Amino acid sequence: PTLGSCTGPAQTFTITNNAAPVGFINGDFSICSGDTTVLTASGGVSYQWLGGPATAMYGVAPTTATMYTVTVTSANGCTAS
Repeated sequence: PTLGSCTGPAQTFTITNNAAPVGFINGDFSICSGDTTVLTASGGVSYQWLGGPATAMYGVAPTTATMYTVTVTSANGCTAS
C-alpha cells in the first residue's frame, strides 16, 4: 500500500464468512387451555426468547394460539431467529 510518497509491504488477510446457526424449537405444540408446556430451543450456544427468558427452555401457558420466537446465537456470534 502507498501513503503519500511512502510505500510499504503488501498486506494479506482473510475474511471468514460464518454461517448463521440453524435453530430448532421442540415441545408439545398442542395443549389444552390452562395447561403448560416447556419449549426447548437448540442449535446454538445461547438463546433469547422474544418477551421471555435468555435460556434454552421456556415454560409457557398460552390461553389462545400463540407464536413464540427465539433468537439463537452460535459460538462464532452469528444469530438467527
